[in-house]
Amino acid sequence: MHTLFQKYISAFTINGKYLKPLKLKLINIYDALTQSEGDNLNAVKGRVTDLNNKIETLEERSALGEIPQDVFQKYSFKYKSERAALEDKLPKYPIETSNLEEYFQEACEFASSLSEIWAEGTYRIREILQYLVFPEGVFFDREKDTLRTEKVNEIFDRIHIFTNEICGGGKK
Repeated sequence: MHTLFQKYISAFTINGKYLKPLKLKLINIYDALTQSEGDNLNAVKGRVTDLNNKIETLEERSALGEIPQDVFQKYSFKYKSERAALEDKLPKYPIETSNLEEYFQEACEFASSLSEIWAEGTYRIREILQYLVFPEGVFFDREKDTLRTEKVNEIFDRIHIFTNEICGGGKK
């Protein structure tokens, strides 16, 4: 079973000589997936800035006596409520993109050594690796003496597709 899984996981392992092209491909995929999200984020941030400016102007006009207190309270509540709702949509922990290339490099290097990690790992490491690559687990088909899975982690699935595209299937 151990050898069978090591062979199975090797299909999701990238040959070291393809690390750079894989890293570039993953970065391009990431950029494509996050571009529209970034545009939406910028629009929300812009609207929050506009609301902050309106609140500040409203507070200033109230302090100078230019508007009645009931008008100030009505619009202050309205703008602050809208701002709070928008701020809830902003990510709590923004993705740090300055080290993005380094993260993808490490991920690709990790993906190039899946078989070795499996072979040398403890039981716990193997279990973590199995569920990292195959989130829903791997099942043994006794009749066919093969392994199968319902779901592959999207990153490793992309690596598998990339490997098939660049070197005609499997690890070479």
